[in-house]
Amino acid sequence: MQEATMMASEIDTFLQECQTILIASVDENAVVNASYSPFIRMDSNIYIMVSHVAAHTKNLMDMPHVSVMAIEDEAKAKQLYARKRLTLDVHAVLVSRDEGDEWERAAQKLKERFGAIIETLTQMADFVIFRLEPKNGLFVKGFGKAYAFNGMETEKVQHVKKPHRALSDKV
Repeated sequence: MQEATMMASEIDTFLQECQTILIASVDENAVVNASYSPFIRMDSNIYIMVSHVAAHTKNLMDMPHVSVMAIEDEAKAKQLYARKRLTLDVHAVLVSRDEGDEWERAAQKLKERFGAIIETLTQMADFVIFRLEPKNGLFVKGFGKAYAFNGMETEKVQHVKKPHRALSDKV
């Protein structure tokens, strides 16, 4: 249990260090789009503010099952093939500006993290906020150091033990 608690803390720290996530979405014709967005965490979810001008916004609305990844900066990585990364399968939900205080709370947290640009973006009609609800995740710290979990229950991580194989190993 102590290892799981330490892992949860490490995942939290990693997400605090990352300011953007990569987004893999698909359109109605199953064409994949790779993009990114700055993000915040709130209430065990991830929130992003994106523009309707971007292809990923329509994709998130039409096909809400997406994959996102936070990844270690290349300049900080000891080994580029083993960069620390967190991948999450998420369900994207458009947050209404008019219902409840969720939109206002998310916009405020975005402003606290990213500054005055958020004030400008919130005044533009084409910018919307999505709540990304994690379904499951994988945190990779390096070779042989992958940990799976459900939702954002990072305190319940399980070490994924799938060893690499040499070319001489039989399948």
